[in-house]
Amino acid sequence: MDESPKKQGILYALLHRMKPHHHHMNFLLIAMIVLVIILVILVKPALLGFKISKQFEEIGVEASDFIRQADKTKGDLRIAETQLESCKGLNEDYLQDTADEKDKTFACEQKNQELTFDLTRVETEFEQKQQTIQAELTSLQSQYSELESTHNTVLENSANNICCKAKVDNKDIDSYLISNGKIVCTIGEGESINC
Repeated sequence: MDESPKKQGILYALLHRMKPHHHHMNFLLIAMIVLVIILVILVKPALLGFKISKQFEEIGVEASDFIRQADKTKGDLRIAETQLESCKGLNEDYLQDTADEKDKTFACEQKNQELTFDLTRVETEFEQKQQTIQAELTSLQSQYSELESTHNTVLENSANNICCKAKVDNKDIDSYLISNGKIVCTIGEGESINC
C-alpha cells in the first residue's frame, strides 16, 4: 500500500482533525451519562405503569375500580383507626377501673386478715375464759354439793331433835316437812325421823 505522501498528509490531517480532544471526550461522556439517567427516570414510571396495567388486566380489575376500592379502604382504615383510638380510651378506663378494684380488693383482703386475726384472738380469749369459768363452776358445784350435804345433815339432825322431843308429847309423830322455812313434825308425811 504505497500511498502518495500527499494523500497520507490529507488522511493524517483529517484523522487528526476528527480526533476529539480529551476535554471534549469527558464532556461527551458526562452528557451521555446524564442523558441515560434522564431516560431511566422518565422511562421507569412508564414501565412501572405498564407493568401495573398488565397486572390489572391479568386479575380482571379496572384501574378506576381499584382506585375507588383503595379510596374506600382508606376511609374504612380511618374509621377503624378512630374506633381503635376509642377502644384504646375505653381500654385505659377499664385498666384504671381494674387497678382501682384491685386496690380495693387488696385493702379488703388486708382488712379481712386483720379481722381474722382479731377473731382468732377473741376466740382464744373466749376459750381461756370459758376454761376458767368452767373450772370455777366445777369448784362451785363441788362446794354447793358439800354445802347441800351439810345443810341436809344439819336439817335432818335438827328435825330429828325437834320432832323426837315433840314425839314425847305425841307418840304418833314419825316424820317431818319443811314449810315456809320451818320444820313441821307430821304423822305419815314427808321425811322419816330417827329417834
